[in-house]
Amino acid sequence: MESLNSILAIADTGDRPTAVRDTLTKLRHLKDLTNVALGQLLWEVRENRYYENWTYEEDGEVKHFKSVDQYAFIEHNYDRTSTTTFIRVYETFILNLGISEERINQIGWGKLKMLLPRVDEENVEEWLTTAEGNTQTDLREIIDDYEYENETNVETSTEQVETVDAVWVKHKFALTSSQSDILETAFKKIEEVEGLTNDGSKLEYLCATYLTSANIESGEASLADNMKLVERAFGVKLQIAQEKPVE
Repeated sequence: MESLNSILAIADTGDRPTAVRDTLTKLRHLKDLTNVALGQLLWEVRENRYYENWTYEEDGEVKHFKSVDQYAFIEHNYDRTSTTTFIRVYETFILNLGISEERINQIGWGKLKMLLPRVDEENVEEWLTTAEGNTQTDLREIIDDYEYENETNVETSTEQVETVDAVWVKHKFALTSSQSDILETAFKKIEEVEGLTNDGSKLEYLCATYLTSANIESGEASLADNMKLVERAFGVKLQIAQEKPVE
């Protein structure tokens, strides 16, 4: 394994500032390639289910990993979002779209993550060319403007899927990059604190929590309605206490 000193070794060219700048650029490219390599290996772990034969120790007990997400978190401290992003960037850009390693390195990891939900076989060249010609900040603005202009073309679906115990309604809506970042952060926090893993349940929790707060402050909803929202948001069962009137 390389030492920190070997990584930071900078050739003595007589121009220290330029040498430092060049080394920082090389390290950034190295990080980008490392992230892509992580995605490739984690993809292999997932596809071949290597984790099922790997073990870890918890409270003195030897256990087998149940998923690549669990393995990546316990052994490498990558949360679920990071693991999914590593795999999807590799799977999308290299495996499915056939983008070269050189071009991946040229564009950079940050831009690839921004393009991830938006590229397909038809538009990938256009988006990659845009990414190559703009900074990460400028690319985010371009994406936000593009999504804002096309938001009216996205309709909310009311497709219903019936199951044994529920009717599922699928919704589709557009978010800008900044809005998507906020939603992903909120979903991640809800999963950590409340233990919810289904995105629909997370969205319901957000909406129910907001409605509970808004209705209580405005006084527009009845006590019974507010109690239902609290029960849904926090997974509790409330009951109105019947007190004897004061004589």
